[in-house]
Amino acid sequence: MSTISAWTAEQHTKFMKILRARLEDVTDDNEVICDTIEGEVDIDAVLNALIGSRAETLARAEGLKAYIEQLRESVDRAEKYADRIETLIMEALNAAGIPKWSGLKGGAAIVPGGLSVEVINEALIPVGFWKRPDPVIDKSAIRPLLLAAHEQCQEITGNPALTDDERKSALAEVKGVPGAQLKQGSPTLRITKPAGTRKKKAAKGDEAQSVH
Repeated sequence: MSTISAWTAEQHTKFMKILRARLEDVTDDNEVICDTIEGEVDIDAVLNALIGSRAETLARAEGLKAYIEQLRESVDRAEKYADRIETLIMEALNAAGIPKWSGLKGGAAIVPGGLSVEVINEALIPVGFWKRPDPVIDKSAIRPLLLAAHEQCQEITGNPALTDDERKSALAEVKGVPGAQLKQGSPTLRITKPAGTRKKKAAKGDEAQSVH
């Protein structure tokens, strides 16, 4: 007979009270607690029940992990399918020559891509635009300068008061950042909800405000 099995009834009762309190710290599910230790009158049986409960819990955890992985794969497939649908919508709008469209189930609009920094020659990038300690080009510092130069060029190009020579001379004076230029991003698709949905939400908001 083991030492544990030789415990007195008083020791057993005290141990069971402590064990139940500890299980309540682990879980607030009373049914789990009852299934684990209720009805066990021998310490050896209680420990066997706890070890068995741990094994069952780990098995459930493994099953949940597998199920979660399946869900992740399903989410990934759904997102990829949605991306393909967006591509088809954009192709349809481009083919029809319609940059913006709205219908009963929502709307779609082709949004021009933003301007980003493109390094065309690292050797020409000034020292001030390199991050330290690792020598990495700081595009965030270059971008505002290139945007400012881009706006200047647009103003000069669109100024009807300038002659061609004056315009050419003014453009040559615009200072950017050597070795870098702005790159136009690819167009993106913006999907909007049906107009009726937005109106309903606005109406609900007005109702909520009137109640208060």
